[in-house]
Amino acid sequence: IEVISSAQRNLATQRTQNVLNTRATDDMVVVTNNLDHLKQQLDRTPGNKTSALEVTGKIEVEPRHSNPIDSRQVPELRMSTELKAKLDAVLGPAPQAPVRQLPVPEKSLGLDL
Repeated sequence: IEVISSAQRNLATQRTQNVLNTRATDDMVVVTNNLDHLKQQLDRTPGNKTSALEVTGKIEVEPRHSNPIDSRQVPELRMSTELKAKLDAVLGPAPQAPVRQLPVPEKSLGLDL
């Protein structure tokens, strides 16, 4: 027996319905307040999990970079010169971004005894 309200948008999904249907062993009875509204809700709400679709490669939310060390293009923050001067006065000038390098083993490993 499945009791589900047509107003439960997070629970009335195709994926949840498929799970409930496949777990039934002998018979299944659906109890709802409005069957037509529940059918419409199921039709428009697949209930797919974004994270699961990302893992299977069916969708890609953020494109992958071929080299993670390469810098990405970040748009420059636009602000008036007055605002920049006020921020610099309060916070100090913005530090330069450090140069990112790959980790390398120590070159000065000695065999001193």
